[in-house]
Amino acid sequence: MSRGLWREKRFFILAFLILGLSPMRDIGFSFGAKRLYAGEFLVEKLVFAPALFYAGEEVEALVVASGTGGDPESFDLTAKSGLPERGSFANPEIKRVSLKKAGDSWEIRYRFVPWTPGPGKLRGFSAKGSLIPGFDYSVEAAVKPGERDLEGPKPQRDPPGTALYLYGFAGFALLFALGIVAAAGWLLPAARALMARRRAAEAYTALEKSLDYLEGEVESVEPKAFCAVFSHALRLYLSARLIDRAEALTPAELAVLAEDRFPVPGLRDEAVSLLRASDTARFSSEGFALERMRDSVRRAREFGSRAEEALDAFL
Repeated sequence: MSRGLWREKRFFILAFLILGLSPMRDIGFSFGAKRLYAGEFLVEKLVFAPALFYAGEEVEALVVASGTGGDPESFDLTAKSGLPERGSFANPEIKRVSLKKAGDSWEIRYRFVPWTPGPGKLRGFSAKGSLIPGFDYSVEAAVKPGERDLEGPKPQRDPPGTALYLYGFAGFALLFALGIVAAAGWLLPAARALMARRRAAEAYTALEKSLDYLEGEVESVEPKAFCAVFSHALRLYLSARLIDRAEALTPAELAVLAEDRFPVPGLRDEAVSLLRASDTARFSSEGFALERMRDSVRRAREFGSRAEEALDAFL
């Protein structure tokens, strides 16, 4: 390649770069001089409505500008039709941008929503072949510096009536617990007495049934069998109503028990007499006549009746 041809190429490359980068020098704003340059527009005037606005409030900004060359195409763009995509969390959020001719100038209207207080900037963008200028703005703070409470965290304040509700509920719970205790104190003795009467009734009923059976079978039953059933029935009654584990005691052991362990005097000696007579006939060759068996049944009935009357008096 000749030296002259290489110089010619370098000249064209340099010229292309200068021409391509020259519009970028005009992108920017100079609010201090009130004349802002943004690509194809020379901004003459910037007005906000309302003049003071807060975060989250929709604002309209009017930019009056003169074109620096050519006639751009008028348009009216919204967030859903034509505006560049800025993301879901853009700040500010642009709602609408329109461009129209107004005499010798151009009017650019913005509708946007700033989301943070303090200074902000709406950056310029391209639309319909035109470079739309951006601008700076300032969002008022809803709470002024003098209105801010700089004290530390304060204790939580309860809603009205909270103390009455809490103390009332606590008092009700306490009364309810005391009521349960009082009811238990009254019901437990009553329940014990009821269970005692039930056990007494069951024990006496069992004795009466056994004596009824023996009385009905007295003429046909063998004496030894009669004595075995009679002794067992009487011992069970004694164990349930008078002496613990009386079924394991012999007549001699029963006879040495204190008299005051029985509800009335004479019951101990009567029980010893009945059991000794039946045990003797049961384990010896001595006979047990019919009249003695009938007399044992009669005496056992009287024994049970006297014992129940005395025990009922204690209950």
